[in-house]
Amino acid sequence: MNKVLVVMVGPQASGKSTWVANNAPGARVLSPDALLQTPEGYRWSEPRVKEAWARCHVAFRAILHAPEGATGLVVWDAMNLDRARRTELLAPAQRAGWTVIGIAMLTPLEVCLARNEARPPDRRLTPSIIIDAQRRMTLPTTAEGFNLIQRIRLP
Repeated sequence: MNKVLVVMVGPQASGKSTWVANNAPGARVLSPDALLQTPEGYRWSEPRVKEAWARCHVAFRAILHAPEGATGLVVWDAMNLDRARRTELLAPAQRAGWTVIGIAMLTPLEVCLARNEARPPDRRLTPSIIIDAQRRMTLPTTAEGFNLIQRIRLP
C-alpha cells in the first residue's frame, strides 16, 4: 500500500478541513483542532492546544512505524504556516519512505473573515488572529521536501 502524507497549509477559516472532508474520504486525519472539540463545545486554551498537538504527534509517529500494509493516506489538518512547522512532519515522513503532498489553501482574506463570522460563537476568532496568520503564511515548496504541491483557490 502506498504511504502518503498530505500536509494542509492555510490560515484559520481558509477551508482546510472542508477540503479534507470533500477530497480525502477514508483518510486518517490528524487534526489538533478536532481534539479541542468536546461534548460541551469547542474549548480552546494554550495547555489544551499543546496537548492536542502532542497527541497528534504521538499518533503520527505510531502511523509512520506501523507494519507494512497498515497505512495509507494520512492528512495533517492544521495551519502549518511556516517551513519550521512543516519540517516537523516532512522529515520523519521522508525518512520512513512516505510520499508527501502539500495542499496550500489560497483563500482570500475577506473570504476567511466571512467564514469565521459564520462559525458558531465558540469557534469564532478575533479577525486580527486570521489577518496575522495570513500574513505569516509561507507557501510550501519542493525544496522543503514535498513530492507534490497543490495550490487551491476556493471562492
